[in-house]
Formats: sequence, structure tokens, C-alpha cells
Amino acid sequence: MLGRIFENLLEDNKDKGTYYTPKEIVEYMCRESIIAYLQSHISDKSKHELVREFVTTYDANLLNDTQRDTLMRLLESVKICDPAIGSGAFPMGMINILSKLTLEIDLGDNVKRKILEENIYGVDIEKGAIDIARLRFWLAMVVDDNSEDSSEVIPLPNLQFKIMQGNSLLETYKGVDLRELVECTD
Repeated sequence: MLGRIFENLLEDNKDKGTYYTPKEIVEYMCRESIIAYLQSHISDKSKHELVREFVTTYDANLLNDTQRDTLMRLLESVKICDPAIGSGAFPMGMINILSKLTLEIDLGDNVKRKILEENIYGVDIEKGAIDIARLRFWLAMVVDDNSEDSSEVIPLPNLQFKIMQGNSLLETYKGVDLRELVECTD
């Protein structure tokens, strides 16, 4: 819903490349991204189909203890940055899938909050997009807050340095070649 609102708020949205992506497509992109990430960190290619099955079914019973530990370590260490975050559909989809996978392997509290605080980043050139993405994440945290006593409510995470306004397509900044900051392979 926030994505549709965002799309309608921006003037000339199609000229700026702003489009609403249907939930099914976002889920597919997120699921395939997580599968590719996990498979790229597992050298035994015979286990790749097992990874795909686990991610698509959320069935940790498919895994032995060593596989659970390995996948949990990988899920906890993944860093996801959306360079054109828009209303936050892709990172929110990643949070949802990562939290389901994490909960299936190892039950815990505030899983979505932890993922948002430690694994998710985003940039967008549009200030309105950043505001809507932050609102979307905060709303997700409020909805998942199970505190009945207001004194137990955990403050919402500070997203000022996680979700930021900027141009992710810059190659240079103040004379510094930003391409040198990342390893490029041709």
C-alpha cells in the first residue's frame, strides 16, 4: 500500500523511474537473491538444491545441525543494500523472508528488528522515498511489537544512517574515484 501511495505522490513518476512492483515479484526477487547468496557461500554444490528447498519451504527439518549452524551464520552476516530503495519493497521483502528463515532455524525475539538494525541498508535520490521507506520499516516494527506493558516497549531503531538520501550512481565524489573503493572484475 505504501508503495502505491509513493508512486502516486511523485510528479512525473514514470519519467523518474518510479513504479510499483507487485508483491509476488518482490517475493520472487528476494527469495532468489537469498538462495544465490547462500549457495555462493556453500562450496559443496551437491547441497545447493537443499538450500533452495529450505528457502522455498521454510522447513528446517531438511537440515542437520551442522547445516543449520552454517545457514544461521550466513543469514546473520548477510548485508543487503538497495541502491534505489523507493518505498522499501525489496528490503522489506528481504526482512520478511530472512526473519522466517531465521525463526525456522533458531527461535528468537525481535528478529525483524535485529535484521533491520544489522543487515539492511538503502539509498534513494528522492527524499520522499526515504521518508516512506523509513515509515514502512517503523510500522513493521510496531506491528510486530508484542509488548502489552508500555514500559516494556523497545524504542524504534534509528534509521538515519541505514536508509539515506543520495545518488547511488555517482562514480566520483569531490574528485575521488569511487570505483576504486570496490573490487571490480571485468
